[in-house]
Amino acid sequence: MKKHSIFMFLMVLVIFSCREETSMMDTTTVPVGEETNFNVDIYGQVFTATGEPIDNAFVTGDNKSVYTDENGLFLLEDVQAGNLGTQISAIKDGFLYGGFRVYADDEGRNRVDIVLMQANDLGDVDTSVGATLNITDNTTVTFPVGAFTLDGTNRYDGNVNVFGNWIDPTSEDLIDLSPGDLSGVDSENNRVILSSYGMIGIELRTDSGEKLEILDGMTATLEFELPSAILSSAPSEIPLWSFDEIEGIWIEEGMATLQGNKYVGEVEHFSWWNCDLPNAIIPFCIEVYNPLTGSVLSNTRVYFKSVTGFGQAGGYTNERGFLCGFLPEGIEMTVTIGDPFLCHGQLPTKTVGPFTLADVPLNIDCPVDLTNDLVINTISGTVTDCTNGNPVENAFVLFNGIDGVLTDADGNYSLELISCEDISDLEVRAIDVASEKEASLTLTDLTGGSYTADLSLCDDLVIGNWFISSTSGTVTFDQVEAKVKPNETIIYVVDNLGEIMGIECMTTGSCSGSYVGSVGAFTIDVDVAEFGNVGQAITGTFSGTDSNGDAITGSFTADRVE
Repeated sequence: MKKHSIFMFLMVLVIFSCREETSMMDTTTVPVGEETNFNVDIYGQVFTATGEPIDNAFVTGDNKSVYTDENGLFLLEDVQAGNLGTQISAIKDGFLYGGFRVYADDEGRNRVDIVLMQANDLGDVDTSVGATLNITDNTTVTFPVGAFTLDGTNRYDGNVNVFGNWIDPTSEDLIDLSPGDLSGVDSENNRVILSSYGMIGIELRTDSGEKLEILDGMTATLEFELPSAILSSAPSEIPLWSFDEIEGIWIEEGMATLQGNKYVGEVEHFSWWNCDLPNAIIPFCIEVYNPLTGSVLSNTRVYFKSVTGFGQAGGYTNERGFLCGFLPEGIEMTVTIGDPFLCHGQLPTKTVGPFTLADVPLNIDCPVDLTNDLVINTISGTVTDCTNGNPVENAFVLFNGIDGVLTDADGNYSLELISCEDISDLEVRAIDVASEKEASLTLTDLTGGSYTADLSLCDDLVIGNWFISSTSGTVTFDQVEAKVKPNETIIYVVDNLGEIMGIECMTTGSCSGSYVGSVGAFTIDVDVAEFGNVGQAITGTFSGTDSNGDAITGSFTADRVE
């Protein structure tokens, strides 16, 4: 899936041992019932399922929001995240909802990659007839006559456009393709971790793009194909779970029954749906470091997989070399430090667990071995401003357009690249969205060792059309669209990089909101004069005070598209 490149390299180290410890330097797991939160910066990239970066995806987390740039990059600053997790969401037209759940053990930076599944056109439904549509050859959705509503109350009569996709539970990509992690809340309000037997995502739209739902009292039928590899372990009944896109967690809703090689269940609404067995959760942290030097491995992928063949967890270590989250109780798992999709499966794995609640606090100590089979290259440097030579903080540094890091307050970065073979050419590219500048250079003949790549940001960054201009404290919007979400109205431009307003208004009148863009990031007071339906306009004015204390006023006229 994602992150294929013209050469094979890994930001990884190979595990030779992992020990479960009751205490670890600088961190410890927190019981699930006790919530902790920290201010962290979340950065990363948004990809398609085939590894292409997605520009202009709308990324949100903890009421912060931004659009990805042309490389799919994003940065959310001062996000609240802790031991119970914070959902980082991404949406874009043509794709189903996607996201990743971030767990933090301290302040700092956390990296995530988000994969968006294509919203495949499954066909149309005549509401007076109903229909069964194929998601795959053996995975279907069936709608009865008169099953749809536009306003939540009244029956909708008209054409229905159905979009969707299916995630194979045995796929190596499962944890990446899932709209969050596999944590959930069962029918008794217990936090659990799930073992998936398949996921289906569905969206319903009118011909003009308005979102439809299932009418109260009606249901649609989902049939989940079961791959042969897990059919023998499938129970006759299994809980159904829907994904709560606001909270970023799976919610138990109903049951599905095994019929042949399919799970069949009835659902009353649509988002992502999942057939899962729940397991008690074990909170954990893992520390990854080089025992030879004592240095921690930050920004490094950690991948857990059930020994039984399905059930996954994973993420990236933070700046301190830690990754925290949940593992299932009583399940033996393999753990790999690095990306298992690269190097043709040459990475050895280590078995850990099974764990029980008696093991909490669970801290997995992972020194790693740099084997002779891999080539180790350390790339470091400083990113500076071309005009004044000052260091640039929070610049993205990419390596051959994929895996990357952020510069620190002094403009410095460093990353260990471990490849299966020598690297003939490595493009190092720095991007600073704030100044709209970039720079790049190419390192050649990397055969192992330390290499320096200093970059001075001189070239203009091609970022698409900004939709905001500011003159004498007045902000004017151009080429603006609006999407009405469950908890806010988002006002943005078509093909915009990252300037946006999120307002609490869901109708005409006054409300509060926030603005993030070229004139700063600050809260605003909003007056909505017109709040139209899909295809109509949303208009109004707003005011606020930017980070310099200057008064900002503005107006907007947006075409409502959702």
